[in-house]
Amino acid sequence: MTQSASDDDSNDATPSKRNSSGNIVGYLKEKNDAELIYRRQELEVKKQQLQLEEEKFKLEKHERMQKLENDKQEKNTYV
Repeated sequence: MTQSASDDDSNDATPSKRNSSGNIVGYLKEKNDAELIYRRQELEVKKQQLQLEEEKFKLEKHERMQKLENDKQEKNTYV
């Protein structure tokens, strides 16, 4: 009977170790998933910022071209 009692004790220890390592793996997976989501959101924000900067650059370029054109026309009307 002593042997079967010790077998029961060893079986009890194994599931708790499995649960513990399973919890750690689950935690690490959730943490990794959360970091991945955060990085994707961060990349999306950077992408939007770059698009806004590009639009701003195009608008400024257009304004400069308009100013040059206006200056050219004014110069031609005075001549």
